[in-house]
Amino acid sequence: AVAGEDVIRAGKMFEKMGQSIGAQVPILGVVENMSWFEAPNGERHYLFGEGGGQRIAGTFGVPLLGQVPREMGITQGGDSGIPIMVSHPHSPVGAVYGEIAGGVARRIATLAMESGA
Repeated sequence: AVAGEDVIRAGKMFEKMGQSIGAQVPILGVVENMSWFEAPNGERHYLFGEGGGQRIAGTFGVPLLGQVPREMGITQGGDSGIPIMVSHPHSPVGAVYGEIAGGVARRIATLAMESGA
């Protein structure tokens, strides 16, 4: 809950800073990191409770772009310098990142069309 409140405060500060310099940089969406981990029996365990990312997205009126699970491959990839999207692009986590990237691309296209850019 504390991390979620920090994100909301940071997002509001981001919006204010943009307004203060006359820039409009939209928040495209929310990505919930370390949403859950999957036990060997396939059961999902939500480390920080469920629904936090959706609540934050709702606060800003943007979509929840994805929920990234807690996965050792992500940590190992970061430590080795080989991102999981390079080492295991077709893994379940790779699919999550692919969905997030697609969501970002769709949001950019939608906002561009709405602004007439």
